[in-house]
Amino acid sequence: ELWKLLKKQSLQVTREDWTMGKTIKLAVFLAVISALSGLCLSFVNSQTAPIIAENGSSKETEYLTKIFENAKFTEKDVSGEFVKKQYTCDAGTAYKIEVKGYGADGISFLLGIDTEGQYVGYEVLNYSSETSGIGDQIAGEDFKASVLEATADDEVDTISGATISSQAVVNGINEAAELFSSSK
Repeated sequence: ELWKLLKKQSLQVTREDWTMGKTIKLAVFLAVISALSGLCLSFVNSQTAPIIAENGSSKETEYLTKIFENAKFTEKDVSGEFVKKQYTCDAGTAYKIEVKGYGADGISFLLGIDTEGQYVGYEVLNYSSETSGIGDQIAGEDFKASVLEATADDEVDTISGATISSQAVVNGINEAAELFSSSK
């Protein structure tokens, strides 16, 4: 009986060792696959990041020329809470503004102010994570018209029902107006 008990225990140890060895092999295999996948993703990102940045920059340039036609801009980085860049030309100044709306990605837009302080351009660059039909009204013609009717001395109204997104945009506009007024 002792012999049967020892034989049974030795089989159990062997079976556990086999299971443990297989588990280790699978874990190593998954680690190698994960590392290779990470390397592939890193490579693809390094190849596509400049292209994505260039496309974003060309969209920005397109909207800047829409705000101030045929203008040559001087670009300056700004370290404001919302205002990130300032583009100056003979006709006025455009600001790139980035605010946190209701959505996760935030809102970025350009605001053009002529030399007299009149808002002459409002172009939304990104609002993709704002709620459809509510927060995305900040890119609509009605809100754009209300911005363009104002000057750097006026307060722009928020959109009823989309107060988080529109208040964020208004806060950005106000910061740009303050920068514009202080640069006079």
